[in-house]
Amino acid sequence: MTAGDAGKPSFDPRQCFVRVTQVRADGFIEFEFAVGDPLLSVDLILPAAAYREFCATNGAVQIPSVSR
Repeated sequence: MTAGDAGKPSFDPRQCFVRVTQVRADGFIEFEFAVGDPLLSVDLILPAAAYREFCATNGAVQIPSVSR
């Protein structure tokens, strides 16, 4: 760890994050999914019910959406 890393949380592969990027009119939810670090994510899309199940199964923490 360097001096610049002080205050930065350590990587925890047990922690999952989701950030909704769009709720579509057709019922699909577009979101970012990250494991261990919310800055390293993949874009996914699921129907709303499957999204809720995905989040519950992974114990995902919702993080606020950002303006793009």
